[in-house]
Amino acid sequence: MINKSARSDAVPESPDVKYCVAESDPDLEHLRRALEQDATLTWDLETGIIFDCNRATSRLTGRERSQLVGERRQALLPLQKDEEDYSLAVARHLEEGGRDVFETQVMTSDGEVRSFAAKFIVIRIGDRRIVQEIIQHITEYEESKKEVSELGQRFNEAVCKSSDIEYSMGQRMQDFVCTLNGVAPGECYLNGSHKTAYKIFADLSLRSFPSLCISRERPDRLMRDYDVLRESIILLSSIPVDGFKAVDSLQDVSINILLFLSKHGKSVVLLDGVEYLISRSDFNTVFRFIQELRFNFVNSNAILLLPIDLATLAEREKALLLSELTLR
Repeated sequence: MINKSARSDAVPESPDVKYCVAESDPDLEHLRRALEQDATLTWDLETGIIFDCNRATSRLTGRERSQLVGERRQALLPLQKDEEDYSLAVARHLEEGGRDVFETQVMTSDGEVRSFAAKFIVIRIGDRRIVQEIIQHITEYEESKKEVSELGQRFNEAVCKSSDIEYSMGQRMQDFVCTLNGVAPGECYLNGSHKTAYKIFADLSLRSFPSLCISRERPDRLMRDYDVLRESIILLSSIPVDGFKAVDSLQDVSINILLFLSKHGKSVVLLDGVEYLISRSDFNTVFRFIQELRFNFVNSNAILLLPIDLATLAEREKALLLSELTLR
């Protein structure tokens, strides 16, 4: 079990820090994939408090994200007599150049102790150092050590070139995950891949973006495969399922999205079922709806994801949609 004495009562509010979003870099796609596949923890090097983690970390440790955020990184180690504080050990490792393998252990929720190699990307925010810790099996470590080191350095250099803007820690992490996913607040995206759209949506919602998912997918599948919160789901259907709210018309879809944006502002909305809406009405009506909706996302600084099977559209329809939406 997690050592509850090591847990902070609440994740501390972080002071404002100097930060500006780094310019998009195609090489960050490699880093994004690495952060999805390997167990990744984001924590403060000085306090050891965990700010965030990905689904791979939950699978590795047997703990939900809500059980990990707010813990000290030290709490994931097996209890040992006279053990050194993990933050101090990592800080010394980095000061020595961080070139050697940093071996660590993780204690799972059922008490199993497993050995891993860890590598670190340090993001400097003012005087603070935020660590992205990527945990791998020892045999996989050497293959990716150089690549992740170079990508972390490139990201920090891009941040340093930017103008200073006041951002809180929460905003900082939101902008970082937007950069990794190739999206930006205030933009509307046409996604040719439904899977990609849901992965981006899940990644943003797990990083504290208020989220709304209007979908024709089964709710249990959305929650299981993409960690979509139950309260974020509205079904695009004429028939409610298992107590989930359902909408069936463009007017109802529009009302729910506008109410959500007015309440949450900077957020992410996934609307899956444009093909269904077209079948219930016609393309021109749905296109006018998208045109009118788009500037609400600009004003709210929110993100819209529209997964559409492009094969179902005529060339003229594709061209019209791409005149309003960014292909992602």
